[in-house]
Amino acid sequence: MSKLLLYPSGKAAIRSEITRALSIAADHDRLPYREPFLGGGVMTLHTLDFDRAYSIWLNDVDVGLVCFWKTVIECPDLLLARVESFVPSVEAWQVAKRACQKHDRIPCAPDRIADLGFQKLVVQRLSHSGRGVQSGSVRGGNHQDGPIYKDGKRLRRNRIDSRWSQGQIRRDVLRYHHRFMRLDELRCTNLDFESVIEDESERCVLFLDPPYWEEGPGTYQHSFTRSDHERLAALLKKTKHPWVLTYGNHEEIRRLYDWANID
Repeated sequence: MSKLLLYPSGKAAIRSEITRALSIAADHDRLPYREPFLGGGVMTLHTLDFDRAYSIWLNDVDVGLVCFWKTVIECPDLLLARVESFVPSVEAWQVAKRACQKHDRIPCAPDRIADLGFQKLVVQRLSHSGRGVQSGSVRGGNHQDGPIYKDGKRLRRNRIDSRWSQGQIRRDVLRYHHRFMRLDELRCTNLDFESVIEDESERCVLFLDPPYWEEGPGTYQHSFTRSDHERLAALLKKTKHPWVLTYGNHEEIRRLYDWANID
């Protein structure tokens, strides 16, 4: 499986286990699928790869993230034109980082959406550990003097362009664009998570991967407060939708969800 957008705390390593849990939660029905905290979209892409949903609602509070996904879905050629003319550099990463930090709403024009979506791609792909705007440096360090490491039998040095392959990005963008287009219904929104969970226009299955209790503030541009964690728990306790939630293992989270099945 490919990852379009490198993102911290991705669920690629346990996506099969999450898929099984979602299937059990939904009584093995093929329900509409929603992600209130889309992030890197690992589970959405896994759902597309195995044709597990006919309707998907993607959502995130991060404007740059939503612009990236909207561009993949609606106008991939605009994104790919920017990818093909881009040369990775520390300066370009800094420009992209500032662009992602200053926008607080989705632009109206497709070109502007594509610009911001592309900047989000640059920030995530070039940043150290995929931490995006929360990272203080690019891959290999801002002076490109990162240490040599062993990769199997080969010695490598991490570089700013280590995860930037125009050809691979093009293939992945077009692949998932076409898979998104096969869906009966598709939404991509920039809303508070409460709006997605509370919508009962149809029965759906929810996968939720919110900012974690301890790691969130240093990892995500939009982290959670204590009240956000409490609000999410209260919403899930009363929702009629089946759901699966992933969290960092913390005693406060166990306390908030002492009424739920915890694995």
